[in-house]
Amino acid sequence: MTELEKEGPAVELFVYLNERCHAEAWVKGGEVPVNPASAYRSIDRSGIYTPDENFTVDSSIPVDSVPGVRFEVSNGGVLTGSVTNNFGPQGRLSDLHIKEYSHWDGWIMCFCTTQSRMLAKKFNGKAACVKIKNLPNLKKALDEQLGSISEGKHCKYTDGHLRNPFLKSSADSWQCEYRLFWKNIGAQRRLVQLPAGTGELVALY
Repeated sequence: MTELEKEGPAVELFVYLNERCHAEAWVKGGEVPVNPASAYRSIDRSGIYTPDENFTVDSSIPVDSVPGVRFEVSNGGVLTGSVTNNFGPQGRLSDLHIKEYSHWDGWIMCFCTTQSRMLAKKFNGKAACVKIKNLPNLKKALDEQLGSISEGKHCKYTDGHLRNPFLKSSADSWQCEYRLFWKNIGAQRRLVQLPAGTGELVALY
């Protein structure tokens, strides 16, 4: 059993498209863009844009919760450590233990486990939806073109502060996301060739 089969979806996957004509590449084969995760990062949470991209946070409390202490990571940097014996106006604060606070980027290709007109509208007004027919073949083709092996998983959602490429805020849980992720701190928008038969058109909006 391959890693994709172990961690891959047991449900159908869909991709929502900006224009109806874009479905042709997914059905018959053709060129499509693949973007870095940073292209979807935004201070404001809206549609496909979220503040949850580009940082892994694995800490006992939020890293910005200690008054007067500021942490910054960029360009693939990784920070670990602890800040203890903290005090605020109300007395002693919780200790901050950072297992990992890191910055990352890389190409992502995102899919949804649900198809509906409501979701198409919520995804910034998409015009068409394609159901993925052959994910392993798609993954293999894109891995070869991007020059690295992607990781494919369903995203998980949390009410807490922890984050990683597959762990996002519960505010994004409506996206029902499965993603392929190719870690690459220097990733830029790329055009890739989809194999014929990757998907089938299932809805127009």
